[in-house]
Amino acid sequence: MATTELLHSQPATAGERLQHLVAGAFARLAAAWRAARNRRSVGKLLEWDSRMLGDIGLTPGDVRSALASPIGDDPSYRLGVLSVERRAAFRAHAAERLDRIHKAQAQGAIRTKSESLAAAYRLPRRVPPNRVLEI
Repeated sequence: MATTELLHSQPATAGERLQHLVAGAFARLAAAWRAARNRRSVGKLLEWDSRMLGDIGLTPGDVRSALASPIGDDPSYRLGVLSVERRAAFRAHAAERLDRIHKAQAQGAIRTKSESLAAAYRLPRRVPPNRVLEI
């Protein structure tokens, strides 16, 4: 047997509705203020060179595209997502290269450091001077 408890709630009074309206307006105003402040901070990133931006996982194009978003959007959120995605892709690519090296070492195909680099980056092995590399 199931029991159901019913609560009778009173309709919101005019004061409570006004309080919710003011709280919602304040939250929207605070979000707009935060987005404007972050937009100014992101704009300062355009003064950095590409090496400095690369250190945090961004490119100048990323900064420009984030600033091209609508005024109400927070560009710092978009830059954070781009940076995390790029670092994750870099880590995955590095793990894939390391896996290729380990597989080649296990098969005995790699004996020197240059051969391990060739396996990692899929570069052709060094061609002897008297042979022509055909592609």
